[in-house]
Amino acid sequence: MREESLDALGRLVAIDFKRIGQWRMSETGLDFASDHRVTEPNVLYAFVSGREVLYVGKTSRPIAKRLYGYQNPGKMQLTNVYCNREICRLLTEKRPVEVFVRHAEKLSRIGSFAINEAAALEDAIIRELRPPWNRTGKKR
Repeated sequence: MREESLDALGRLVAIDFKRIGQWRMSETGLDFASDHRVTEPNVLYAFVSGREVLYVGKTSRPIAKRLYGYQNPGKMQLTNVYCNREICRLLTEKRPVEVFVRHAEKLSRIGSFAINEAAALEDAIIRELRPPWNRTGKKR
């Protein structure tokens, strides 16, 4: 099956995104329940509900540390605040929110310049899939 004929989640899975867990509500607020420990840095990640890709991001830190920012966003961390609010809203509506990750390949080089595959791939995914929580310039 051609990748272009797949839905958004299918397209991510086709390029080696794997489910690592899901968001849950606990007594203390938003919590991430991991299926396995992911400690490697440099991953792309996606928040998915059903088959809909809601948000795509990248991190140079281990994913657990990045997800902590969504659990406990600082007031000035607008993306984290927005995603936290939207994840909580979906969970309140009994809609699951899962997290998928793709480990970045090693850096390529053009001359003496390192090329970050994760950054380029993140841009392409956002451009083509248009995840609703990635829309920039929109008032939240």
